[in-house]
This record gives sequence, C-alpha cells and structure tokens, in this order.
Amino acid sequence: MSGSECGIHRAETASALRSRKTEGAAKEKPTPISQFFLAPTQRGGIQPLKWANSTFWVRDPAVGVEIHNIIKMETPGFRTTKFDVSDLPIDDDFDLNPVKKKIVFSDYFEPLDADIKKEMEKSKPTWTLFIYDLGSKSKQILATSRKGFNPRWVDENTIAYDNPNGKGRLTKAIP
Repeated sequence: MSGSECGIHRAETASALRSRKTEGAAKEKPTPISQFFLAPTQRGGIQPLKWANSTFWVRDPAVGVEIHNIIKMETPGFRTTKFDVSDLPIDDDFDLNPVKKKIVFSDYFEPLDADIKKEMEKSKPTWTLFIYDLGSKSKQILATSRKGFNPRWVDENTIAYDNPNGKGRLTKAIP
C-alpha cells in the first residue's frame, strides 16, 4: 500500500490512513467503516472492489484496466494479503467473491482502437470464461463465447453471465 491513501468516513467523523506511520493510530480505536473514498496518488494507487466480513478488497493498479494484484485488507488493523494475478488475462470483465476468495473472469476485452475493433468483428475471436481460486491458484474453464460475458456473483455459490448462445443471462452454481 505504499504511496496510497485510504480514507475512512463514519457519520461526521473522518480519519485517513496516510501511511504505515499512522496505521498504529487506526488500530487504537476501531471504527466500523460505512463508506470509503480514495484520494488520488501519483502512481495510480488502488481501486475498491468489495467489502465482506470485516474485510476490504481492492485491486491495483487503479490506472488502466489490467489487474496485477487483488489485495485483501482485514479490519481492524489493516493487515493485508496480496494475491498476484498478473499472469491471468483479467481486464474489466470480472467479479470477485470475497467470501469464497474466488474470481470469475474472462479474457474478453473491449478494444479502444477503432481499427482493432473492426478487425475483431471480422475475425470473431472466441473468448473464455474462467473461475479462479485465489488461495489454491486453480483455474477452471466455464464457457466460451464470441462476445463478452459480463460475469457477476449472484451469491456466495452462484454466478450469472451473458448467454454465449443468445440473449439473456445464465446462472451456474460454483462449489
């Protein structure tokens, strides 16, 4: 978390975790977090993902769409665990299950360049939907498609994603 700033807001009282030097002050009087905000940093910083069971999940970097790390911050104390996902083709087509410590993602990406987008429309590449367990580092293929999946966790054990063969959404139980 070096170089990042994480703000904590509760009712009318606000405090900010500015560096490891002030981390001790945050431990002295734990305050339930009801909202969070991030101040911009010079090198991108972190981007919030989820909150569950007194654990705050973020990704880095916040600049760009590639994800290098998913970070679990436990409260109180802000003890962190970093999960390196830089070898996975994760773009914006993903979602995190903070309870099961799993992500659902695809290798789909939306090109920003008009020429690349036209080329992709012609070539009709096949995209793959995966489940990845952050703890065991195991990856499983769930589906393939010629379009993005827009995957989301519906609950702790179920994902929903765009139907690869038509309209609507499909759901799948994930143990």
